[in-house]
Parts: sequence; C-alpha cells; structure tokens
Amino acid sequence: MTQMGLDFTAGESLKESGISAVLASADAANFNWTDYALSLLEYFAKSVRQFSSDEFRAHFVNQLPEPPHPNAFGALFNRAAKAGIIRHVGYIKSVRASAHRRVVGVWQVAV
Repeated sequence: MTQMGLDFTAGESLKESGISAVLASADAANFNWTDYALSLLEYFAKSVRQFSSDEFRAHFVNQLPEPPHPNAFGALFNRAAKAGIIRHVGYIKSVRASAHRRVVGVWQVAV
C-alpha cells in the first residue's frame, strides 16, 4: 500500500514477522499457547457483547498461562481478527497498572 509516495509494504512485512515470532515464542514456552488462546478468545467473544484484551486476560487468568512476551496478546488479537473471529469496534484506556493506561482495542465477535 502506498500513500503520498510512501511504501508501507516493508513495515507490514516486519509487523507480520514480529507477530509470528512472538506467537512462536509463546508456543515454545507453553505448548500450543496460540491455538489454546484462540479457542478461549472465540468462546469469550461469543459470550459477551464487547470486550477488551484486559477483560479477556482477567477472565482467563487461571486458565491461560502468561506468554514470555506481553506482545503475544496483541498478536493473538491480530490473528483472531484476520481469521474473522473478532472485529475491532473501538478503543478504551487499559485498567491494568502495568499497561500505564495506554489505549487498547474494544472487540466483539465477528461470526
């Protein structure tokens, strides 16, 4: 994609490489973390109207192991959106202290 002569292809490629790497790391640390987390995310999305990653993480805190890198959750939501499981509908500020009130997405089921 280009905009005003800028090429975003390289950035998109690096983004995809990063997503793959962080999910591979999560899978290496916790066998099939990505598949398990995707199944929980799909179940959760179907059971609530809208949600943030904070709410998803809090709901499954005792069932889903923390991945080695916190970016795994963003990568998970990206994969779920690309797979048509969830869709982005807005933004809110994170309630997790470690997130320093950064903006996080609001999602809902897409299927």
